[in-house]
Amino acid sequence: MKKAILCILLSFSLFYGCTKEAKVKLPPQEDKLVVTSFISPNDYNIIVTVRNSTPKFNWVGIWGPQFNNIADADIFMSDGSTRIRIPFDSTLGMYRASTENFPIISKKTYYLDVRTRDGKNVTAETTVPTGTLNLSRFEVEQTNSDNDNIKVKTLITIPDLPETTYITGSFDIITSPENPPTYLNNSQSYYFSASDEFQSYPEYVKNQQMETYGGSYNKYIAVAVTLLNCDKNFYLYHKTIRIAPGSGDNPFSDPVMVYTNINGGFGCFGSYIRAIYEKEIR
Repeated sequence: MKKAILCILLSFSLFYGCTKEAKVKLPPQEDKLVVTSFISPNDYNIIVTVRNSTPKFNWVGIWGPQFNNIADADIFMSDGSTRIRIPFDSTLGMYRASTENFPIISKKTYYLDVRTRDGKNVTAETTVPTGTLNLSRFEVEQTNSDNDNIKVKTLITIPDLPETTYITGSFDIITSPENPPTYLNNSQSYYFSASDEFQSYPEYVKNQQMETYGGSYNKYIAVAVTLLNCDKNFYLYHKTIRIAPGSGDNPFSDPVMVYTNINGGFGCFGSYIRAIYEKEIR
């Protein structure tokens, strides 16, 4: 009997101990600069965004101050011989410079230097890829007879690819109520990362099924293929951005760290060359 009473008293003492407030010392909070900039010979402007990261133990929501762009940083970009300062554009909320006086050229390496008023300094570099990607085959076939819900099959082949090529892109169905079109609507997009799907070099073949509604209303319907010849930084950053959210939903998967080439911070400074091919369905 005495043993039973002793066990009950011991149990109560353990339960009581579990309800005491634990005092855990959190790790020190440290925010870093998050810098993103993607440059291309196809673009008229150079755009750079600069933000502070959100410390894990000081999260205040998506509209909190950590998500505001930093407007008073010093942004410099160089091609090894010419160095420019990129000013803040208050309309865009980003830093912007024209490529008219600072052109982005294939094969060149560009250097980014970001400095903030509180003493933070991050750097990065990217080498612009060489050449526009071509298509040796671009076939579009409507696979049903429904004029409203149109289904199409698109087949492309990208030839003569070295193994170091990084490619991403999209298939898009574009429509317009007028033909010839005065403006275009993008009704469906299908993204792909070609470098993850190569079965054999030196060519890449992609077969994509697509569909769009409102075919009876639109007089112009076409398929557009956008190909980006990327540097490694651009490719890996966007690849990990795409797959990272899904890794958190699976308790058996390893977390995916978002790729960065920003020295001393987060984000990406990358480059690409864009090519767009379009074929009309009707």
